Amino acid sequence: MTELSKGALFVNTRKKTENQPNFRGEITLTKAVLKELVDEVKKGNEAKLAVAAWERKSKAGNTYLSLSVQKYVEYKPQPIDTSPQEDDPF
Repeated sequence: MTELSKGALFVNTRKKTENQPNFRGEITLTKAVLKELVDEVKKGNEAKLAVAAWERKSKAGNTYLSLSVQKYVEYKPQPIDTSPQEDDPF
């Protein structure tokens, strides 16, 4: 797994109309994540990101969302083996 890219979203304190965003922020992509995305695009695929967010408080007491970003990897659950095992007491 590559190093996670990071970012943050803060409440948009300059919001004047409903059409403006509620939050603003930035994400800094690591070179490794950017390379993975470029490689996907070169293969003709879309560059899809997985984003996770945690609610945090700044030193000034303001709430913001801390972000973690990496290349999206589809989750494929492994089948569960329900066959009887030799050491099963039943």
